[in-house]
Amino acid sequence: MIYLIGGAPRCGKTIFSKMLAKKKRISWISTDGLESVIKVYNPEKFPKLDTCKATPKQLLAAEIQDAKTLWPGAKRLIQSCLKWQHDFVIEGVHLLPQLVAELKKMPEWKQIKVVYLIKRDTKKIIAGFKQSDPETDWLIQCIKSDDDWQIYAEMVRVKAEYMGKEAKKYGFKVVNTENNFRKTITSLLSKI
Repeated sequence: MIYLIGGAPRCGKTIFSKMLAKKKRISWISTDGLESVIKVYNPEKFPKLDTCKATPKQLLAAEIQDAKTLWPGAKRLIQSCLKWQHDFVIEGVHLLPQLVAELKKMPEWKQIKVVYLIKRDTKKIIAGFKQSDPETDWLIQCIKSDDDWQIYAEMVRVKAEYMGKEAKKYGFKVVNTENNFRKTITSLLSKI
């Protein structure tokens, strides 16, 4: 079984994926890791953008371009895991619903489960940011003023709105994790 966990940044994809992988006793990978490898060989295909100065819509457009560039490699990884019957969790912002929907044409589609995690309330998104480690979190490192909290929360909201709408359009499960995060993902974990 392949588990694809997509959604907006800061919605719990990594935490949920680690929990799912542990429960199923399988491996997981983030598309961020795939991006770092693919970027080495195709840097010109990734948008040049100062993430600390971009607007939410610019960031969304850049992430969509990143996802489209990364998709052939991610799709190949999924196909290889299916072919060799490797159970795997793959998570990341790069798993755009319209790209993942391409997999529905595969005979192995029944061996793939897909869920998208989102958040919409900017106040709750900011509260989550404030729990992050500023030493390791690139986004927190961009925050220089009180106004920046709202700008980056809006970035998450814009991406979540896009992902949620697109995921529903293609018939994928969408889970809002902003209320009682641990209870929400623990409940989701019991259903997968």
